[in-house]
Amino acid sequence: MILIALSWIILLLFFIPSGIAVKSLLKLKSSGNYIPIFLGIFIQCLGLSICSFFFKIGLEVFIANFLIISVLTYWKSKEIKENIKEILFDLRSLSTISKFSLASIFIFSLFKCSQYPFIVDNESYYIQTIKWINEYGFVKGLGNLHIFFGQTSPFHVLQAGFNFNFLTDRSNDINGFLLNLTRWVQLF
Repeated sequence: MILIALSWIILLLFFIPSGIAVKSLLKLKSSGNYIPIFLGIFIQCLGLSICSFFFKIGLEVFIANFLIISVLTYWKSKEIKENIKEILFDLRSLSTISKFSLASIFIFSLFKCSQYPFIVDNESYYIQTIKWINEYGFVKGLGNLHIFFGQTSPFHVLQAGFNFNFLTDRSNDINGFLLNLTRWVQLF
């Protein structure tokens, strides 16, 4: 469960800088502290989907993504620090019951994400699609062989980009991250 929590922190470290960069490039004037995270998720989906047409989404793409995020973090460090401070201030200003609710959902989602995938995920298309994108990227015409091969969405590509397949084969935890993120946003 500690590794999953660390992977969620890494996700935030990827999504916040890319979201803040997109927000400043598009000159968006939103007041929400969580908008950069959702923009980061969107731009990572878009970037990884484009990469998956040409490359497998493995360690090489992760390193390239890490280097781009490092440059963006250096470029937008002031805005990133402000955004993180505002999010932490929001979390501190919550009522005790809201903090308890967030902590409960956080612990339960960590527990659920630490379990093995269900047969529905494992024996149908979900896990296989992510594994295929990790190994080969998108392959033209593959959906013509079997319908399961054609069931790919940008979310599958995002999972493939951040499942850390070069470290472990059990980390498909963006669902739990998104559950926690949407719960946090709901409180604000």
